[in-house]
Amino acid sequence: DGGGGLRWAQLQPQHGLLCARLPPGAPLRASLCAAVADEEGVSAAWVTTCVGSLRGARLRLAGAAQPGTEMAGVAGAMAASASECFLDVQGPVEVCGLVGTFASDGRCHLHATLADSTGRVVGGHLVGDDAVHTTCEVVLGVARGGVVFAREHDAATGYEELSVTSAAMRGGGSDAALAEDEGERGRQHR
Repeated sequence: DGGGGLRWAQLQPQHGLLCARLPPGAPLRASLCAAVADEEGVSAAWVTTCVGSLRGARLRLAGAAQPGTEMAGVAGAMAASASECFLDVQGPVEVCGLVGTFASDGRCHLHATLADSTGRVVGGHLVGDDAVHTTCEVVLGVARGGVVFAREHDAATGYEELSVTSAAMRGGGSDAALAEDEGERGRQHR
């Protein structure tokens, strides 16, 4: 029962999926991070799909202009720190897309595409203030070994970035077993 008290249904372990419907008021980002962190044996995870609506959201915008810049009429307010620019999107808004990766400890990197009631769309790095409006139906893909996602500080970007390693490199299995598994997958795709 991970994800802040939400029930996550697991479709047969070999499929590697976690599925849930988040109810009104649930914090989207925090619920997903908690679900991954609380799920035993997950070494990596990613968003497969998400559909629903939010009461609003805070997005970090990459390389954005100065605060107060119009954003094609999207309802929201810009705020900035010394090096970052944020858009506080007023809702309700439809979740038109959600993509991202999760480290095994639940730390994540999520980008959202959101549409307002007029169909105008905005997107960016989802940082919070993202309470579910009516529902969010989410499917997460999960790995239980073979690959490990972690978030590590990158001096070049200043952010915690994705680090991908094999489970064998982290003591999660033998190199021979990993090579055999990768060889089998290679034969299946030929």
